[in-house]
Amino acid sequence: MAFSLKKSGDPSLKVRTTRSSSLRDNIASVFGSSVADELVEVEMGEDDGNKAPGLRRLRGLVSNVNYNAKKFNFLLFINHRLVRFF
Repeated sequence: MAFSLKKSGDPSLKVRTTRSSSLRDNIASVFGSSVADELVEVEMGEDDGNKAPGLRRLRGLVSNVNYNAKKFNFLLFINHRLVRFF
């Protein structure tokens, strides 16, 4: 999936992703490479032997302990849908 973002009345694109981009590449397009570079992949679920009660599968990107930002953003996506934004 790909998307582009354009402000009404402005001919230039603000954000553009390509179909072949990875999740990390798309995050870099929106939030910058400094954020994307600090992300760590996490994956846990039934198929890797790490069974947690009630957890079928968890996969995503989280910031590592060294990442420090002046502005705090918390984004929670479940099944590729934005659920919470702080």
